[in-house]
Amino acid sequence: MLILDGCSTTTIVVPERRSAGDVGMSYEKLNRVLNEGFHNNATVRLADGHEFEAREILVGRDSTIFVDTEGGKPRRVFTPGILRIERTDRLSGALEGLFFGTLAGGALGFGLGSLSSDEGEWSGFGKAILAGLGIVAGGSAGLITGIIHGHRSTYEFVKDTAAAPRTVNPR
Repeated sequence: MLILDGCSTTTIVVPERRSAGDVGMSYEKLNRVLNEGFHNNATVRLADGHEFEAREILVGRDSTIFVDTEGGKPRRVFTPGILRIERTDRLSGALEGLFFGTLAGGALGFGLGSLSSDEGEWSGFGKAILAGLGIVAGGSAGLITGIIHGHRSTYEFVKDTAAAPRTVNPR
């Protein structure tokens, strides 16, 4: 299932955080996240059903400004009208795919090698070769899958800070 869907994260976005223990990400931090690194394109989905492919996104309390990548024109939308912003990062997806594919392939290769008898061609060094082949095959498959699917980050907007979930402080 992980191979078919890829990795993803969903983060709640609130106008401002009340305390360090609160769930969610502030507009200020979201702006830093969306505009850092090599990949800063995202999809902005509005409550009225419109969606825009965007870059250079700047989220503010009242309005959000971005460049529409399809027309190349700057746009301004009402921030409370945003449902979510989605971003796919292929580099993170590739690294995650490589890691999980290597782990799974190595485990499978090692497991298959361990099932064989201690005699014959798969004893000792042969089992290590089988585990190594599993690592190479799994890592390659994971890397390719990660590049294709990427890591999807979804930022769900909460209309008001008061409506955002709070963490419970254990006592």
